Amino acid sequence: NLKSVNHFGNIKNPFLCGLAARSVFDLALREAAKKRFLLPIGGDHSLSLGSVAGIQSAYRDVGLIWVDAHA
Repeated sequence: NLKSVNHFGNIKNPFLCGLAARSVFDLALREAAKKRFLLPIGGDHSLSLGSVAGIQSAYRDVGLIWVDAHA
């Protein structure tokens, strides 16, 4: 049962990560389709799974500026 898997490689709680990414994707797609400017800011890189995919689904020609505190 996928819901009971706590680790997948280095990913902790992969099922919950997938649900969160889908939720962010849905929100990003909905807001981008309304021609709203989106500036996703998160605590780790997993936020990009849903936000970039959602924005790119609304705009095929999109740019991305990635700022990493460790760079």
